[in-house]
Amino acid sequence: MDRALLFQRILAKALGLDENFFVKCHTGQNISLRLLHYPSCSDTQINDSQLGAGAHTDYGLTTFLFQDSVGGLEICDQQGNWHDIEPEEDVVLINSGDLLERWTNGKYKSTLHRVKPIIDGKDRFSIAFFVDPDSDTSVKVLESCISVDAPRKFANVNAGEYITGRLQRSHMGSSHDLPK
Repeated sequence: MDRALLFQRILAKALGLDENFFVKCHTGQNISLRLLHYPSCSDTQINDSQLGAGAHTDYGLTTFLFQDSVGGLEICDQQGNWHDIEPEEDVVLINSGDLLERWTNGKYKSTLHRVKPIIDGKDRFSIAFFVDPDSDTSVKVLESCISVDAPRKFANVNAGEYITGRLQRSHMGSSHDLPK
């Protein structure tokens, strides 16, 4: 948790805010840890479009991802191209989430990512540490991220309602195609 708080302070300073801007609305209420296991399978067990985890963005501020040495994670760039993210020892990947994108008016875009199935290899293990704001947090586009060249793109939202809504909609289809 200390690293998440440090990152929040650095992010706030980079955006010209009080260093505790994000810390104050991330008390731990909606911070969670998920242990992820992607079992290996043979190429005859999967079809061409099958994924270990479908394309999606995370909903909150950030996600810290700790990976083992088995690959499979891909991140989509702004042109729609998928790139393999090779795991590196002692490296923590930080994904920006939907609410960070909203706060920064798109300056920091939510990271679209997926996991390919592991074929005839070792099982893949990772740990995702989701840093989501407290439920009663009002997420408003930061004034420092609005300009003539970057008009406001997002309406104000309540963090708890937003995250609950995204979770509910994720069960209805492809979550990355749904509006943020």
